[in-house]
Amino acid sequence: MTTLNLNSFLDGAAASGTDVSENFYDPQSAVVATSFEVINGWMDSGNTEPTWTMDTYHLQPHALTEGRMVGATLNHDYFGEAFFKDFNGYKKVETIDAGPPPETVSEWVYIGEEGNHGASGIVPARDNPTGEHAFFTPIPGGGITFFVPFSTAFVVLTWNIRWTHDGEAIMTDDSPGVSLNEERAAVRLFVKTPSQPVAAPPGANYADNYRRVIGQVNVGGTVSGGLAAPDDRRSTRFDFSRHREWSGHYILGAASAQPSANPEVPVPGANNGVSAGWYSASLRIATSAKQARVQVRSMRYICFKLEAPSES
Repeated sequence: MTTLNLNSFLDGAAASGTDVSENFYDPQSAVVATSFEVINGWMDSGNTEPTWTMDTYHLQPHALTEGRMVGATLNHDYFGEAFFKDFNGYKKVETIDAGPPPETVSEWVYIGEEGNHGASGIVPARDNPTGEHAFFTPIPGGGITFFVPFSTAFVVLTWNIRWTHDGEAIMTDDSPGVSLNEERAAVRLFVKTPSQPVAAPPGANYADNYRRVIGQVNVGGTVSGGLAAPDDRRSTRFDFSRHREWSGHYILGAASAQPSANPEVPVPGANNGVSAGWYSASLRIATSAKQARVQVRSMRYICFKLEAPSES
């Protein structure tokens, strides 16, 4: 509890201007205060009446939270061949088998690997067979940059997005199986923090928790085996019965529960919050389909000030 001891005055005697001024404002650094300046953050529960309770109207705007939202519901179109060449694709690699006898061996190699995407960081996926995230490009209306003003805080990111594409599963005699040659459109969350200035997928080893994908929408082929012949294909572009909607969330500064010896009793993760500074989050797309179409309903952030409980 802060005790307030103001300068006193005698009735009928001239008051000191300095004493009057200090009663209203004099920077304080002690529990025993000598100025009304103490009301600027020094008061605690000991200074209140027992029946008094704090309500929301006692708080100044943005004193404990901060937030904003962006979005762009117009159509955004992306073309696989023009912008994402080799995404979700294969390349044929020829090697020499020493034999005997020596012979040339052809093998299809997948460019990009689901799970642990781009573990080598900023190395472009075209030169890094173990990662694909360098292919992803930001979606307008799906990204937000913001400043965390609090020394410690939780930041909650939420978003709503929908997308579709006209991809097919096309087989030829000289390509991988249909499940491996499926045209897709994937959307992934990327984040940037003061300690991570290069935007990257969140989570350990870029796990796929924040990546969503649509597989083939149309089906066609050039060989038998259950696929329709080219003349029988009835492709429908942007069939919204085949679209995907993703309402997702991610929390900066809060860790998920960790595994324990007893799977039914997980150990809470470290929830230490994040520090003040500039942050950004963006939804990004990559597609191997001829054309993908996206609408972003919203990308939001809400920042909550985090403080240790008072001991008083």
